[in-house]
Amino acid sequence: MSLNAASKYRKFLLFGLLFTLSAVLHFPYFNKDIISAHVWRQSQTMTNIVNFYEEDFNILNPRKNDRGDGSGIMRMEFPLYQWLCAALWKIFGKHIWIVRLFTFIIGLCSVVAIYFLNKIFWNRQSAAIGAAFCFSFSPAFFYYTICPLPDNLALCFGLWSLYFFYLYFDKVLYKYLFIGAIFGALSALCKLPFVLYFIVPFFGCIYDLIYNQEKNFKVWHLSAFAFLILPALWYIKVVPQWHGNGIVKGILDNQTAISTLIKYIAGNLISTFPELLINYAALPLFALGIVELIRLKHVSAFKIYSYCALCLLLVLYWLYELNMIGLDHDYYFFPFYPILFLAVGGGFVYAEKLQGKVFRVVKPVVLSAVVLACMLRMAPRWKEEAPGFNMDLLRCKRDLQRITEKKALCVAGNDVSHHIFFYHLDRKGWAFHNDELNGTQLRYMIERGARYLYSDSRAIEEKNDVKPHLDTLLYQCGSFHVFRLKIP
Repeated sequence: MSLNAASKYRKFLLFGLLFTLSAVLHFPYFNKDIISAHVWRQSQTMTNIVNFYEEDFNILNPRKNDRGDGSGIMRMEFPLYQWLCAALWKIFGKHIWIVRLFTFIIGLCSVVAIYFLNKIFWNRQSAAIGAAFCFSFSPAFFYYTICPLPDNLALCFGLWSLYFFYLYFDKVLYKYLFIGAIFGALSALCKLPFVLYFIVPFFGCIYDLIYNQEKNFKVWHLSAFAFLILPALWYIKVVPQWHGNGIVKGILDNQTAISTLIKYIAGNLISTFPELLINYAALPLFALGIVELIRLKHVSAFKIYSYCALCLLLVLYWLYELNMIGLDHDYYFFPFYPILFLAVGGGFVYAEKLQGKVFRVVKPVVLSAVVLACMLRMAPRWKEEAPGFNMDLLRCKRDLQRITEKKALCVAGNDVSHHIFFYHLDRKGWAFHNDELNGTQLRYMIERGARYLYSDSRAIEEKNDVKPHLDTLLYQCGSFHVFRLKIP
């Protein structure tokens, strides 16, 4: 067997072992219902998927269930991920494990992208493999790898776009620029912040303007931006419809105290980045990688400077959305993954030169610690005893669904998300939260077609102006009551 063939065989074997390990560790959760961290966003995504599957397969019409008697069309990110999940359901049937498996496969493609991105950046096989392994067990990435979020597909496209952008600047073949731009456009369509990755070809133009006299070369860099026309058209159309969505104005519409914002920054730097995104066990490698980047020895100046430019843009994005990200929305940091794990890859480069044979002995211990730290951190997120909402809804779910007709419009609460209850109940209608439902509102809903009330709020049910609109208590399970509503 030739040296190249042996190297490829070893690479495929390592990836096979990595993917198998990841699959085994995720397997107990493939058939889990939608619970735990960010169940709000997951329920919203699942609602889109269900409605594509059952109601309208038009990709331009993602629908929510908190719609009253309206159409429920709610356009945010381009719903490619949701639509693809619904397409798989049409082929294989409506099963939660299909969504999770599809998302897991997307995650594996992201791991491969991290490998190739590190390979083109550092030109070191060991750094690429090491970074891919550590990325697989980034606690946040490990958790979300089987969670229904469009961010997973956006990240995958974004990582591949960066790889092809850097490959273009290495090989100077325009097809790589175009492939990178296509992936970048798809990434931005799925989640707008990933448009920041286009800083690489833009910076390439600036870099060439200073150091390169080939004018055509500079023009071709900017041609990548032509592929952003489709994302631009989509967001120009839909962003004005995002009423009440603080993401658009970010810190410019801040209602949070400065002291709280400082706590957010400290919490992100102390916990979110080192614990959830990087992994405490991989933190030494990350630190060594930063040192390797600063040394400017084994990577071209263009790569280092474009990396720094991307870092700067991402930090500005973080500060702009700080009041919305807070301490909880770790998946908002998905765009940071390439810069974080390029640094981890640099850590492997630095450590191998520093320690030599010693590091080859220590490396398995470090990688084992990465897996262990990830599992210890994420295990609590899968406990059904803490689903992230009223546990009685999960416990009584099937009975709550059976007690009313599926097509009947319902009123449901208290649900601050306006998505969780309706997803698990598999119903549509009006949601309320914080006991904010009065008789006038309920009468309006009944006149518009509401026929049942799902409530875990005794305060609502005992209101003097609500009582006259409640007919029969059909079902009780734990804190949940289901009432038939009186039709005038």
